[in-house]
Amino acid sequence: MLRTIFYLIGAACLMLLTSCTGETYQNAIPRGCTALMSADLSATENLKEADGGNLLKSVFALEDLSQSGIDLSQKLFLFESADGYFGMVAAVDKEKVLRQWMTDLGEKGTVSPLPDRKGKHFCVVSDAWLMAYDADKMLVMGPVVPASQGELSLQMARYMEQDEHQGMNETPLMKRLSELTSPLALVAQTAALPESLAAIFAIGAPKDADASQIVVAAEMEVTEGTLVVKGETFSFNKSIDAQLKKSQQAFRPLKGVFASRIPLASLAWMANVEGGTFYEMLQQDKALKGLLTGANVSFDFNKVVGDINGDMVVVVDSAAAAKPRITMLAQRADGTEYFASTDASLKAATAFDSAASPLSASQQSMLQASRCSMVVQLAQMGNEKVAGVVKTVLRPLFGDIDTIVYIMK
Repeated sequence: MLRTIFYLIGAACLMLLTSCTGETYQNAIPRGCTALMSADLSATENLKEADGGNLLKSVFALEDLSQSGIDLSQKLFLFESADGYFGMVAAVDKEKVLRQWMTDLGEKGTVSPLPDRKGKHFCVVSDAWLMAYDADKMLVMGPVVPASQGELSLQMARYMEQDEHQGMNETPLMKRLSELTSPLALVAQTAALPESLAAIFAIGAPKDADASQIVVAAEMEVTEGTLVVKGETFSFNKSIDAQLKKSQQAFRPLKGVFASRIPLASLAWMANVEGGTFYEMLQQDKALKGLLTGANVSFDFNKVVGDINGDMVVVVDSAAAAKPRITMLAQRADGTEYFASTDASLKAATAFDSAASPLSASQQSMLQASRCSMVVQLAQMGNEKVAGVVKTVLRPLFGDIDTIVYIMK
């Protein structure tokens, strides 16, 4: 979920966003998107502001937002297209003002103009993103290498002329997104998520379910310096959705016995389960099995699960080595703890040391707020470049955020 969230927000920030009047601007969202995010900037000033000043001014890099041509009363829509591009669609209410803004940015070397196509203005932003706009809307897509800019600009010209039947407006993904009430909301296929996250969200799905059929819907807010994501996993396929709902009942309320012992790592997942029931769920999870195989799991994971009865935490540390290191701590039915790791040198006392836990008391409390939760520590992401983009992108929107907590509704 996180790679997607980060790049979707990143597209918005790096593109220096914008918007249109009415809802026809949404027609430009390419059909077949694997992830959609909406951002209501008119409501986000209640979020934590960046140190540099007003949140919106920080996002748009403008002192006077009236000089942007942006209609801030309309939502921004961020997406991942079927062919892997990240992008943003927004509404424009003052095209001349927007065009002047692009001209000013061009003089600063940030924007390079391209030839108009079908009455739409085109330019390249920050050498990697294509922008198209007219009197009603703006569309940004990328990142794209120079050799592919011509092809993508042709696609974008077509997207800019779509009606409500051709884009995403009438799709189940957009309908589900419209039902979410948070200023920042996301609906994404698990196919759009990193492998470790997709594997966790797919727990409980039928074995023959495709990642494109499993969907995560989430609402986001900032609480005490932490980005809190409250979401649910479901499917538009009734049979798969029924199986997911049934499987999710296996997650019992967390007792939080390991919340204070979460180590410094990229991802930690917590749940309270009865081993036999959970074992049956894992038997169906192709994605999780693939993750464990790729990490060279040396312990009998399925056998271990059968002995669990209580809280468990699984930690995926993608920064530890070329392959993710997986570590698990769980309560057995007899009251003892079981520890296992793909790193034979690790011991439970050092891997899950409460004195070394980077999580605050409030973050630990958040992790106990549901039947299933996750924590992502951005500084520990394996890809340093992505981690840098994440922090650069999230800071203007939420302040100095280093931790994301996911809570299953």
